[in-house]
Amino acid sequence: MWQRSHDFAEGNHADRSKTNRKVAASFLARIHQVSVELGLACHRPMYPPMGALNYYSNRWWNWGTIQAYIREATPDEACEIEPAWILDRLTVSLEEITRSVQTLQQLDLPLLQVHGDFYRRNLIIFNGRIAALIDWDETRIDWRAWEIGRAVWEFCKTAQCELNLTAARDFIEAYRLHYSLTCWTLLRILILENITLPYWAIKIVSA
Repeated sequence: MWQRSHDFAEGNHADRSKTNRKVAASFLARIHQVSVELGLACHRPMYPPMGALNYYSNRWWNWGTIQAYIREATPDEACEIEPAWILDRLTVSLEEITRSVQTLQQLDLPLLQVHGDFYRRNLIIFNGRIAALIDWDETRIDWRAWEIGRAVWEFCKTAQCELNLTAARDFIEAYRLHYSLTCWTLLRILILENITLPYWAIKIVSA
């Protein structure tokens, strides 16, 4: 599916340049707006929203399997990180994620049809415009703020895996020009951004 979609779309993957960030943000806003206007509601089996996801066992990882794998691992001479330290950090991160999700569940976050994997390598850019958005297999009903928060991280992180706050503000402002965001929604996005990094850390380790 990915290859076929890419074959028919002329252009290149988006990068994290200022121009591409703004184009991506405005495009995401239009997707969300259309989702609401058309009343899209595609509930996919085995694809629960982030608020209902079992963070200890799901289609991406099983925490018990990860723990066993790390305990049996030996330190990598190149990075010199002890497996015990990695396991401790992931344990803390997983606890933080579950607590954050419990807090978010009380905020009555708006739900809509999301792309589910909106990041630069799924955007094909041609002549400064988005020619295609590919890889829709993660689409589902989920928090609007979650998708924006994750997109902010994907387009505004640095090579050192830190959030560029100036770039993040630019992304959100570009989104707001095409689809309104209330102050409460912006606050919720910031809360969601706090769980993005540990969530993806666990997903990457389990890959």
